[in-house]
Amino acid sequence: MRKQGINHILLINRLIVALVLLSGCRGGDDPSLTAPFAVSFTAVGVGVTVSTRSETSPLPSGTTLRILAFRRTGAAADLSADEYRGEGTYEVPSDEGGGILRAVSPLLLSAGTYDFYALTPALAVTRGSNGAGNTYAVQVENGTDYATSLTESVTVSATSPSVNLDALMRRCTKVTFALSPKGDNITAVNISSAGITNMTDAPVTGGLNEALNVSGLSKTTEVSVSDFTAPDSSQPLVQESSTVVLPREAGAFSFKMVVEYDNSGKTTELSASLPADLAFSADTHYTFTVKMRGERADLVLSVSPWIDSTDFSTDMGGPDVIEIVIGGWTDVYWDSSNTDTGGGNSVLVVSGWEANPAWNDEFGRYPGLGVVCTTWQDVLWTSHSGTGGGNAGLVPDNWNTTHTTDGTNGGSLGGE
Repeated sequence: MRKQGINHILLINRLIVALVLLSGCRGGDDPSLTAPFAVSFTAVGVGVTVSTRSETSPLPSGTTLRILAFRRTGAAADLSADEYRGEGTYEVPSDEGGGILRAVSPLLLSAGTYDFYALTPALAVTRGSNGAGNTYAVQVENGTDYATSLTESVTVSATSPSVNLDALMRRCTKVTFALSPKGDNITAVNISSAGITNMTDAPVTGGLNEALNVSGLSKTTEVSVSDFTAPDSSQPLVQESSTVVLPREAGAFSFKMVVEYDNSGKTTELSASLPADLAFSADTHYTFTVKMRGERADLVLSVSPWIDSTDFSTDMGGPDVIEIVIGGWTDVYWDSSNTDTGGGNSVLVVSGWEANPAWNDEFGRYPGLGVVCTTWQDVLWTSHSGTGGGNAGLVPDNWNTTHTTDGTNGGSLGGE
């Protein structure tokens, strides 16, 4: 499949060269200077580097890329001064294809050495100039899995048109919302929605192969998800849903999840104020899990590198995962006396939110959680080595976890 793809590209290039040769004969031009050819690209995917390993996830079928070519004017890549020579759009094919991207609008170049800037999805690039030179900018929205790479100093020609792109780096953040019921008498859950408020307003302007700068930007956007599924079919009640958001500076924000338990026809809202000192960094995965623990429910934050191949958010562990309890709802019980339930059905009441009193101490062990970093590797997790390979856990023991139950309110939820 790969050989056939390359042969096809070479045939196209030969036809292009032949046409240019025919037209060039009339003017006496040197065809080696004017003959364009279609460049082909092989994409290795999106990469992430953490303390223990480097991983690359393949790009899903249908993913689009925009690739721009520049000829250097100096010893190092410098977009303000380098010569823009063209761009093309490409797509990851549905078949294997040896990683060769399908040309939607091919990049045509003359023989030479170029720097190739790739971005996915194939967002439009606005070209301009300012007092410092040329500018190239894209507009990135919440919900966009934006990633970029720079493949430097590659020589291409009509007989050698293929370029192996360097791994792309994610510039946004993954957020997952999850529910993990532990009560023995919860038999069904239907999560209507979950989300967080005060996220970075979109769009954010970014440069080619640069981190998104969200410093000082306003945060008024509410992000929510509704398409919850069970990643593990053997645990149908453990459900989650994910989305992509722009990086975010620290600041006050809140959490909300709306759930129907046991097909009661009535929903329970779990809401909480989130820590104002928490920031969201690029290339990082933040998971907010509601863990039902008998007569209370904990809201647990897990932070890890964004690695698609090993994602399972509700039961995390390992040397590159941080887990901290944000707080908990201390008053959780079934109530059948609520006149709004209709038909005598019990509704699950979740109230009594209390922030984790030890949050500041635990948060202080991970200074990277409070600043926007460009990648997981930039986060200084130096203070977590004593927590068992970086997997930190905290369950406060001084909360009020008692609620008197009887036959009226449905009894205890049970414990772990």
